[in-house]
Amino acid sequence: MSHDIRTPINRIRGMIEIADYYKDNQQKQNECRQKIWETSGYLLELVNEVLDMGKLESGEIVLEEREFDLKAMLDEIISVIERLGASRGIKINIDYSNVHHFKLIGSPLHLKRVLMNIASNAIKYNKENGNVTVSISDEKEQVVLSVDDTGIGIPDADKDRVFERFYRVDKSHSKKIGGTGL
Repeated sequence: MSHDIRTPINRIRGMIEIADYYKDNQQKQNECRQKIWETSGYLLELVNEVLDMGKLESGEIVLEEREFDLKAMLDEIISVIERLGASRGIKINIDYSNVHHFKLIGSPLHLKRVLMNIASNAIKYNKENGNVTVSISDEKEQVVLSVDDTGIGIPDADKDRVFERFYRVDKSHSKKIGGTGL
């Protein structure tokens, strides 16, 4: 995980050095600022995930129970992951066909985080020009959300380990793809 923290910090520092070198070039300055903004956002997400993991382990995270619109939340997630997938030609599909109730009671912030994490991993570990499908269905009092992709998958032997902290099936991808395994 130290690699995952050092990489964005080094990128930010490098962008500052480049900006200092091109101090009279406004286009280069804007480009550096944009990259610093994006990288610092990634670093902030990483720190938040580590802090949330600590809170989760200590029992400090309390799930909300409030009404929210599942479709509105999913539309927001889809718009983000479509942008993530577009750079690699990954097509995002969504299937609402088996949903009868979009007004739910629960913790939308936590559900959104879980789905964003799963969907962004489906993109990260996918092949170029692949597909990601988000499916939602409801039956009685249960909502089922699934994310399927054309990526590398998880071997059956590793499936019981996916909830271990910082666990990676194939560590050779970590430098190329990034992430913490949280």
